[in-house]
Amino acid sequence: HTTANNAAMTTALQVRNDEHYENTYDPDMGGSQVTTAGAFIAKWPGDLGNTLRVSMCGATRANTNNDGTLNSNSDVSPTCTSAVFTRANTTLLGVGTTFSNDVAVGDAVYVNSTAFCVVTAVTSNTVCVATGVESTIANTGAYIRKARSAFGQPATSMIGTCAASANGTTITGTYTAFDTQYTVGDYVKMVGTTEERKVSSITNSTVMIVSTPFSNAAAANTHSRRWEYADAFDSEPVTSAHCKRNSGNYDEIHIAVVDEDGEITGANNTVLETYTGSVAGGAKGEDGQSIYYK
Repeated sequence: HTTANNAAMTTALQVRNDEHYENTYDPDMGGSQVTTAGAFIAKWPGDLGNTLRVSMCGATRANTNNDGTLNSNSDVSPTCTSAVFTRANTTLLGVGTTFSNDVAVGDAVYVNSTAFCVVTAVTSNTVCVATGVESTIANTGAYIRKARSAFGQPATSMIGTCAASANGTTITGTYTAFDTQYTVGDYVKMVGTTEERKVSSITNSTVMIVSTPFSNAAAANTHSRRWEYADAFDSEPVTSAHCKRNSGNYDEIHIAVVDEDGEITGANNTVLETYTGSVAGGAKGEDGQSIYYK
């Protein structure tokens, strides 16, 4: 998922109305795309405009029903004759696989029913770069790709374990993939202590910093994560009915508009508006209205 703030006060950019925006800045309507400002433009300049933050959460990649909703079994079992993960070589090698189509960076791949690795790069249909806890995982037959969700992921899909000191803000991982599985702003939860903190920076695959200190020390804790604005939505984005009818998948997107500095509501990080749309151009809801997110 991605986040973006509006243009800063010093950016000389003004949009008078919808028609002016379309004619001047919208490439689909005859305008030219602006590359010197942010991805969003606030209605008001100055402090009121600059207090706004926009955060977006893309669709969950998982097994879905015919209407695009998540299946009760969200696992996917792609074609595979055999597969083996080797930690020393950081490789996941497949026979009879089509990794280029079936997996993506960040996917949790259960090579067998109990052990998994996390993909950090897809090299070809038969080779992935991956990280994992076990030294070797091998299996004959299909592997399982767990649901990959920017909205939130359980500990069963988060690789490695975490440690942190009481009153500390640094999380140290063992066989983790922080830089692949987390984004700044996510909430990380230590399963053993149940403490949850917001990620403020990610140093590398095994070190990240949280915004407030932990109350309790944690050692070898499994961990889960969620998008920072997940609580503002009833469910995760997956596939719209429009996209599913047109043989597509994974087009939905959640958008949260936030009063980051509290200039509008008086409380920092207050969610002002939420939207669920589609990244598919021309997508329409059941009422026939456009649900395209732009």
